[in-house]
Amino acid sequence: MSLLIRFSPQLGPWVSEHLDAGRAPAELVRLMVQQQMAPEAAQAIVGAFVHARASGGPLPYDSVEMPDPDAANDAIAGYRYETARLRPGNSISTSDRVVRVAARAAQPVLAVLNNVLSTDECTRLIELARPRLAPSTIVDPITGRDVIAGHRSSFGMFFRPQENAFMSVLRQALATDSLASAGVYFGTTSGELYGSADEGESWSRIAEHLPAILSVETLVVDR
Repeated sequence: MSLLIRFSPQLGPWVSEHLDAGRAPAELVRLMVQQQMAPEAAQAIVGAFVHARASGGPLPYDSVEMPDPDAANDAIAGYRYETARLRPGNSISTSDRVVRVAARAAQPVLAVLNNVLSTDECTRLIELARPRLAPSTIVDPITGRDVIAGHRSSFGMFFRPQENAFMSVLRQALATDSLASAGVYFGTTSGELYGSADEGESWSRIAEHLPAILSVETLVVDR
């Protein structure tokens, strides 16, 4: 079940104009609520405009559909929560930095992480990506093809697997321990794990015939 919300046709150009100007959707909802519109209706109207602009579909004219609150509550009650992969807390200590957990959500499970890459790593990544940046696209709902939309101003690109050594390092397949004479360990996509007990002066193969190794972490155990 859904509810049909009708609004003045003059509201649509106002919403579009402010979104074009970079105003946050939440700010538009707040302004509409200040004009005595129900919060649920304001959120549904602005959300419909944001979705239409992102998908390239037609903008609402004088009405939008909003899910029935009772049906939405039933759906929430029956939601199957996923198991979080990150331990609780506001930070994650790795072998070479502290990653800050800026935000978390439970439905679905997600986390926004800060300080995953260093300033130097970000700079290098931008340098590698810049020559291949292309306008971001959307999927045409009729043809299914990627098309450039006038309302999107962002650019993007993709790195291919194993395209360069820098990207291979960024997948965190190398780690060090915290001993005085640091141990160094790295894995390969062919399933081999190598280690060095003398800070990289010499190496030995620790394991082989494993699945592709995409991440290596270390743990020092006291005996």
